[in-house]
Amino acid sequence: MKKTALLLLVVGAICSCSKKNDTPVVPKPTPTPTPPPTQQFDYIAKIEGFRPTNGGKGKEIVQEINFNYDNQMRLVSVVEKYPNSTIQKVVESKFSYSGQTIKFVHNEHERDKSLTQGTEYYLTLDAKGKATKLVEKNYPKNTSPKTYTSEGYTYDNKGHLTEYKRSEGFTASLTWQNGNMTKWVHKSTEETETEPWRYTSYPNRTNPDLGLFLRGRMEESYWVDHLGLRSANITSGYTIMEGEEGQSIDELKYKLDAKGRPVEVEEASNGNPTWIHVITYVKK
Repeated sequence: MKKTALLLLVVGAICSCSKKNDTPVVPKPTPTPTPPPTQQFDYIAKIEGFRPTNGGKGKEIVQEINFNYDNQMRLVSVVEKYPNSTIQKVVESKFSYSGQTIKFVHNEHERDKSLTQGTEYYLTLDAKGKATKLVEKNYPKNTSPKTYTSEGYTYDNKGHLTEYKRSEGFTASLTWQNGNMTKWVHKSTEETETEPWRYTSYPNRTNPDLGLFLRGRMEESYWVDHLGLRSANITSGYTIMEGEEGQSIDELKYKLDAKGRPVEVEEASNGNPTWIHVITYVKK
């Protein structure tokens, strides 16, 4: 009996070891970056840009920008239309998503013949969905490609971007008050440029971020929350430094719909009307 019991014990141990050794090793999947906290956004479907005519009594369309989203409400393409242009009238640029990297190819070369192919942007995110690096690859004609990098992103305890550096040799610092980015400073060894921003009392739920988009910071407007650039309120204007030419004071005036969303923006520079923007939103 003792021999039988001992034999059974040994066999059981061998079987147990065999089971452990046969257990397949499942590789851990690459972590998917956590998106910024979910908010109720007003997703923009289209922005039409008009130039004022007849002293502001009329307007002429110049461009139409359409935004397309997937079922997760991530941008998948931006389509630019220039109905009165004598060159390329439609430009489509696309986004792709892979792990912790977002790629955006802006096909601006279709209108800008100084470029040979679309400008590529690669945004790298951490596990919380915040940007750690932004790489821009530019393809100018008759010269080698150029690469520019933004990194060293620093955020405050509310997730607002406060500092980063560029490969061209300058740093940027941002000041926040009451949830709004009030000052954007670019500093190099040669000069310092300060860009003050002003705000309305209207809450900022636009996506892409309307203020950044109208300022001409298109890529930042697409990735506003990843970059920690979303202000609590919609901007009413900013002062743009223009080197030796002085400064341009831009003011924005809004018309809102019944839901409190901006549907028309009148833009003026140094008191002179420059643009009228009409905004359409994704139907929910």
